[in-house]
Amino acid sequence: MNILLLYSRYSAYVHASFSKFAELFGATVHVIRFEPDKNAPFNFAVHPNVHLHNRQDFNKEKILNFIKEKNIDAVLSTGWVDKEYLKVCREFKAGGGLTIGLIDNQWMGTFKQKMLTGVGSKLIRSAYSKLWVPGIYQFEYARRLGFPRYDIMLNYYSADTDLFLNNEPVLNVPKRFIYVGRLLEIKGVEVLYESLKSIAGQLQEAGWKFMVIGNGEYSDKFEALAQQYTSIDYIKFLQQKELAEKTKEGGVFVLPSNYDAWSVAVHEFACLGCPLLLSEAVGSRSFFLRPGYNGEIFITGNAEDLSKRILNFTQLSENELAKMGNRSKNLASTINLEI
Repeated sequence: MNILLLYSRYSAYVHASFSKFAELFGATVHVIRFEPDKNAPFNFAVHPNVHLHNRQDFNKEKILNFIKEKNIDAVLSTGWVDKEYLKVCREFKAGGGLTIGLIDNQWMGTFKQKMLTGVGSKLIRSAYSKLWVPGIYQFEYARRLGFPRYDIMLNYYSADTDLFLNNEPVLNVPKRFIYVGRLLEIKGVEVLYESLKSIAGQLQEAGWKFMVIGNGEYSDKFEALAQQYTSIDYIKFLQQKELAEKTKEGGVFVLPSNYDAWSVAVHEFACLGCPLLLSEAVGSRSFFLRPGYNGEIFITGNAEDLSKRILNFTQLSENELAKMGNRSKNLASTINLEI
C-alpha cells in the first residue's frame, strides 16, 4: 500500500503514527509538508518506508504526477488550509481514489464555520471520501459538514506511546508542575506567566517547582522568572526523546491554552502518569481529563483561578496525587500507536 500525506506543520507525534503504520502493514508513506515551525523544530527518526518532501517543491500538477508515479492508493490531507491540496484531493476522488480529510478544528459555531457548513460543505465533501478527527468537538463539525457517521473516523491524533507509555504503576508524583509547548499567546502563556509571578514565592515555601519547556515570544520572560525564583525552571525546546527523558518522573501537567484544538501533549503526560490541570479551551480534555478524578479544569484566561488551582494541588497528599496519576495512565492507554 502506498499512502500520500499532504500536511501542514508535520510533527514528531504524527511521524511516529505513520511510521508505526508503515511498520505494521509494510506500507510506504510519502509526506509533503510545510516548512517546520521555528518554535518547534522537530527532528524525525529515519524510517525506511516514510519519505519526507517539502511543500515548496510541489504545485498541484506536480502532486498529481507524483500520485501517478508512486502508484498512490490513498491520499490523506490536512483539512482546507491549503487550497491546492483540496484541488488534488478533488481530482483524485473524482477518479475513484480514496481521500481522507484530517481536521482538528473544534466546532465553535462561528460565522465562518456556519458559512463553511452551509455553502462550503459541498466543496469539502467533493474533496474527501471520509474525515478523520481526534475527538467529539471535531466530530460535531464533521457531522455539520454533511458527512455521515460511518464516514467519520475518530482518534486521529496519538502520542508516541512507544516512547511515553509504560505499564509500571505510579507510586509517587514529584512535587513539580510541568508546562510543555510553544510560548505563544494562543497557548495561554501570558496567563501562566502572570500566575507564576504571583505564586512563585508560595511554591518555593511549599517545596514545589514549576518547569516550563518551550520556545517562543515569552521565552525571555520565563527565563528571567527562573533566574529570580528557585521554584521556577525554564528549559528551551526539547526533541521528543529528550522530553520523555527529562519528564519521565512525571509531575502535574498544566496547559493554560486560550484555544487548543486538541493538544497531544495532554496525552503524552497522561501516559507518564501525570495529574492534569487544563483550561476549558483544551480539546483533548474531553478524552483524557475527568475533573476531580485525575485532575482539574480552570477558567480560560483567568490567572487568578489558575493560581488557586495550582496551589490546591500542593495541598494534596502523595497518595491522592499517585491515584490521580494512575487514573491518567488508564485513560491515556485507550489510544495508542497500534490502534
